[in-house]
Amino acid sequence: MSLAQTLADASTEEELKNFFAKFFRIKLSTKNYIDLYTAQILFEFKLDAPLANVQMRAACIAQTL
Repeated sequence: MSLAQTLADASTEEELKNFFAKFFRIKLSTKNYIDLYTAQILFEFKLDAPLANVQMRAACIAQTL
């Protein structure tokens, strides 16, 4: 199953996070309320966020920073 097919089944942000971590075999850790991270990368997940909206996109980037 492809990543897109796997993620399409998510109906909540938590499911999205879990599917992504499982697909890439990343140990899921939400320490300090961070969605998902490894030593190399920090992930920020949004489900149904209107990313075409510049303010929403900026808020997502700011949250990751």
